[in-house]
Amino acid sequence: MCTMTFVATAGRLRVMFNRDERHTRPEAWHPRMVRTPGAVALMPIDPAGGGTWIAGTGAGLVFGLLNVDGPVPVGAPSRGAIIPALGHCHTLDEVIDTAHGLCDREWPGHRLLVANRRRGVELRLRTRDLRVTPFALDRPVMVTSSSVDADAVIASRRVLFDSMFGDPTDLLAAQDEFHRHRWVDRPQASVQMRRHDAATHSITTVDVAADGIAMRYEPLRALVGRPGWISVPRGRSAVAWPHASDQLAQVS
Repeated sequence: MCTMTFVATAGRLRVMFNRDERHTRPEAWHPRMVRTPGAVALMPIDPAGGGTWIAGTGAGLVFGLLNVDGPVPVGAPSRGAIIPALGHCHTLDEVIDTAHGLCDREWPGHRLLVANRRRGVELRLRTRDLRVTPFALDRPVMVTSSSVDADAVIASRRVLFDSMFGDPTDLLAAQDEFHRHRWVDRPQASVQMRRHDAATHSITTVDVAADGIAMRYEPLRALVGRPGWISVPRGRSAVAWPHASDQLAQVS
């Protein structure tokens, strides 16, 4: 129940992520800086599990996690722990190598997308098995999921995506419009979706440039606060501007 897009332009990668959750899910904490050994990451935090579904790092990597429906193994760890466990990595190859070490447990179904400004990989961690699928960023990329009527919903969003990105004059404007799109007669299938039991809780935007990375988090539910913005220079210590919504979090 999420949608993620990647748009690469000259010297820049922009990633947007619509997080779709049930109405009963608690609102996430706004993005904060999380220090790991040798690295710093920007990520919102899910208070239910303590993990995250999206992150950008000072190394110029963007991570996004989509759920895949299916039975959750008894005693399985939270999917939200996957990205924090990889946030210290500096390259895609290091992400893949480290992810192999996480395949000693049975994770709930997921799709992990990781990209730099030039290319990306999709990972699926399974017990004793890591599936790696590379993807190029020479054109806009969209990944989406739905827990209800998945085939029809995904097909509808794909048609919309192909239409909006067919020949746009402004790729970033098209990306923004896509993530805010809602069909009046089909809100349950929309990119910014809503149905009786779930809705898009937030839109997160991550910009990666040569000199730094920035994250903007927009909560969409009523009375949950204003958008938050946080930034970190590439390859240096993290800097939080006054727009940042949370204080620095230390992770060992």
